[in-house]
Amino acid sequence: MVVHHIERGTVIAVPAGSWRHGEGELRLQVARVLHELNRYEDQWIWVEGTRLGEQPCWLQAMVRTDALPKGPHRTTNNQGR
Repeated sequence: MVVHHIERGTVIAVPAGSWRHGEGELRLQVARVLHELNRYEDQWIWVEGTRLGEQPCWLQAMVRTDALPKGPHRTTNNQGR
């Protein structure tokens, strides 16, 4: 299992079609990655934070890992330890 690390406060831009539970491009200031909810074979992760734009709002989104910025990650065993 790959654990993706995104620093709190990082702004990510996710193209339309690369995230679930919303439409269009997503610009999100990350508060945290919800590792405890990630169960999709390293293809999707849950991220929550503030959606930026004309009407900022709090949002949880399932994001394709290949749409995330490249950065630090670590490999763990199947138990996530």
